[in-house]
Amino acid sequence: MQRMKNALMCGLFVILSSVLLIGCKTKPTSIEKGSVIKTSNEDFYAYMDPLIGTGGHVHTFPGATYPFGMIQLSPDADTKGWDWCAGYHYSDTNIKGFSHNHLSGTGWADLGDILFMPGSGRYYLSAGPKSDPDSGWRSRFSHEQESASPGYYQVKLLDSDVDVELTANERVGFHRYTFPREEKNKWIVIDPTNKIFGKVFDTEVELVDDHTVIGFCHSTGWGGKRHIYFTAWFSEPIIKVLFTDGDKEIEKSKRFSDSSSRAIIFFDEKLTKPLEVKVSLSGVSQEGANNNLMLGGGQLSFEEAKGNTVDKWQEIANIIEVSGGTEAEKRIFYTGIYHNFIAPNLWMDSDGSYVAIGKTFTTKEFTNYSTFSTWDTFRGTFPLLSLIRPNDISDMVNSLISRYRDSKGNIPLWELMGHDNTCMIGNPAIIFIYDAIQQKVPGIDPNEALEAMVDLSVHNIVSSSDGDGGLNEYIKLGYVPANISKSVSKTLEYAYADWCIAELAEDLDEKKIEAKYRKRAASYKSLFNSKIKRFWPKDKHGNWIDFFETNSWEVLNRYWVSGNIWAYDYFVPHQLDQLIHLKGGPKAFEKDLDCLFSTPLRMKGEQHVDISGFIGGYAHGDEPGHSTAYLYNYIGAPYKTQKYVRQIMSEMYKDTPDGMINNEDCGQMSAWYIFSAMGIYPVTPGANQYILGSPIFDNIKWNLPNGKHFEIIAHGQTPDAIYVDHIKLNGQEYHKLYITTEDILSGSKLEFFMSSSPNKSLGNNPNTWPQSKVK
Repeated sequence: MQRMKNALMCGLFVILSSVLLIGCKTKPTSIEKGSVIKTSNEDFYAYMDPLIGTGGHVHTFPGATYPFGMIQLSPDADTKGWDWCAGYHYSDTNIKGFSHNHLSGTGWADLGDILFMPGSGRYYLSAGPKSDPDSGWRSRFSHEQESASPGYYQVKLLDSDVDVELTANERVGFHRYTFPREEKNKWIVIDPTNKIFGKVFDTEVELVDDHTVIGFCHSTGWGGKRHIYFTAWFSEPIIKVLFTDGDKEIEKSKRFSDSSSRAIIFFDEKLTKPLEVKVSLSGVSQEGANNNLMLGGGQLSFEEAKGNTVDKWQEIANIIEVSGGTEAEKRIFYTGIYHNFIAPNLWMDSDGSYVAIGKTFTTKEFTNYSTFSTWDTFRGTFPLLSLIRPNDISDMVNSLISRYRDSKGNIPLWELMGHDNTCMIGNPAIIFIYDAIQQKVPGIDPNEALEAMVDLSVHNIVSSSDGDGGLNEYIKLGYVPANISKSVSKTLEYAYADWCIAELAEDLDEKKIEAKYRKRAASYKSLFNSKIKRFWPKDKHGNWIDFFETNSWEVLNRYWVSGNIWAYDYFVPHQLDQLIHLKGGPKAFEKDLDCLFSTPLRMKGEQHVDISGFIGGYAHGDEPGHSTAYLYNYIGAPYKTQKYVRQIMSEMYKDTPDGMINNEDCGQMSAWYIFSAMGIYPVTPGANQYILGSPIFDNIKWNLPNGKHFEIIAHGQTPDAIYVDHIKLNGQEYHKLYITTEDILSGSKLEFFMSSSPNKSLGNNPNTWPQSKVK
């Protein structure tokens, strides 16, 4: 075994060293087949700003990553506090180091694996507290000497006078450190114990040769128990290594293993040229990390890796071209596209091996992904990606279906690094999978998908955030009873997923399955209280819970996710015409929506952190309500949709570090803006309908993967001209208040003719309203 490792590392050194001699440039393999043909000369990449979202409660990271890549190489400053879920917050003034994976915009923390920190002069055995950076290897920094763009991050460490540059490709993180020219200690801390959240069991660091360090960390956290192996290669020889156990120096020459093992490696004090470092990770094995480095970055210099990744991000930016609007709106829009291409993440070694459900698998059939925040992203992110990156979505769907096939068990609810942490509620993966099939994403077996979806719909989940999933009771009673937490929200979300199963069963002529799930899809009616015209909790005996005032966060949190009674009062996306009927018809429904958006809340108690961004009772910071402003189209009052979506875009998004009203949530908060800025939104993923709104750009062109172009033109659009007077589709007058997936993929031209005053006759004919598929 040792002989095999020595041979492997020798080969690694030869391949990695060759870049210094021949500078061979090898492009990483594109995840998505086909290229984007850009038709504009504008630099859309320049509008993407990774620093947007690093402040407030948004929780994104500023560092370097590749689209859907395994590596998110970014600075860490703190691991304590909700606003440090990504390890960094714009309010920080010092940095602990640079670790290799991060979550993007989540409300829960984890990762921060394998931290590197360069320094000069005196070295330290610990980072020291954030409040006292002089006591450890931390360094102060200034935003004036920090920059970020997709695929590249740079910062000057002021205390050690080291300039840090970071980039990444699919499986490798690239560092470039420029040390001060003075002849003094030049060192790098390698810290496998670093975690943004979790507990460390074991770590190891080993000096293989004077250019190579390997090691691992075994830990647990939101991503479950996991090993992360790493291989690091340095362009300059290591002249000394110092191992540490916490704050103690350890007398070891080559390798040290412990629960808190670290290493400090030293370089020639006379070093004047930049030091390049390449680091790969693997969740499978040390050999996997070695191979990922050899195959993913072995012959790339820092500049070459950066160039390849920037090229890929420029290709992403060019998928949708816009003109008009303000510079700030373009920055918000394109940064939103950037955020939609960070997760899910590649979770597979170069040989096809990956870890999921606690086991190791190998496949050549699909590229494996993880980091599935499906409860958030089924609403907008995945519908967007299905249209513009269908091959990636195919791999993501097949990754989820494989969990069922490999375990004969559930598709995950919220998966991180192959582990289902069961966060949130419902069966959102079912909705994601069905929508992808409906949008003609290639490479998905609908029969296996249906089998997996049906299996998921009958196995109860104990949620990490909300206790018992309530599925057994839902099946038995037709609703989730009030003794189970978030019972109203769970009932409504299960019903929508059941509709997706019924629809796919119909497509596959599975009549028994269809009939069963048509009935289940109507389960929301069991919790509609006709006396008060809203959804209400019911006990297991069928009795309504006694009426209570809806001004107490504590009470609302018992029955609704985040206490968001207002969003869930309209959450029947699959049968909205039935909901409108239950509410008393179009006029009553319109009055109900008007009250929602205009009545200020007067709440008592502590507000849930995930609900924010209020317009009346509408809370944009919580995903279940993201479709609510578009529901006026279903009752023939589209001018009110136009008014409110413009207000939301204006008030809830900025091109600053605190760029949105709450967590970005792996792309969903941005996806809402992307769609809405273009004047369309998928209220019901799976229905192939995009509901019309009010575009903020003069011209929008989608460069589709099938080679066609979908164009949206907003004639006369200004900050005051927010209303739609009339519409044309492909040059013909168009009266419907929605378009279809086929309209987009066929390369249509959609024209909005804007006005500063509403056209209240638009949509008067019920035949033009979006239609639910009720059978």
